[in-house]
Amino acid sequence: MSKVTDANEYRRKVRKIIELPSGAVFEIRKLSPLRMAEVIDIGDGVDQVKIANSIRDNLVTLMRVVIPSCVVRPKIVLYDTDKKGELSFDDLEPDDLYALLDQVYEHSGLGPDEIEEREDFPEEQDAE
Repeated sequence: MSKVTDANEYRRKVRKIIELPSGAVFEIRKLSPLRMAEVIDIGDGVDQVKIANSIRDNLVTLMRVVIPSCVVRPKIVLYDTDKKGELSFDDLEPDDLYALLDQVYEHSGLGPDEIEEREDFPEEQDAE
C-alpha cells in the first residue's frame, strides 16, 4: 500500500519561487479551480481567447483575486500594512504585478504555450 503524501511535501511540489522585474523574490502557488472560476468562464474549457478576454475585461478584479490568493510569500493583502511578512497590494510595482499575474498563469498551466499545447492535443475519438 502506498504511503499518504505529507501536506508539506505536496505544497513544495506545487509551489514555485520566482524573481520579479524589481529583483524581489516571491513564492507562488497554482491558481485553484475555485479562484479560476471566479475570474474566467471555464464552462466549456479554457482557451487563450477566454483568458485574454478575461484579462482585458476584468484586469483589476482579476489581479485583486489572483495575486493575494496565489502569492504565498510575502503575503499580499488588500489593505495598508506594516505587519511583518505582509505586503500591501498597492505597494507592488506595476511591472511586478504584471509579472506575478503572468507567472501564476504560466505555473497554473494557463500560459499561451500551455494552452496551445492542450489545443493541439488530439481529442479522444468516440468508439464506433
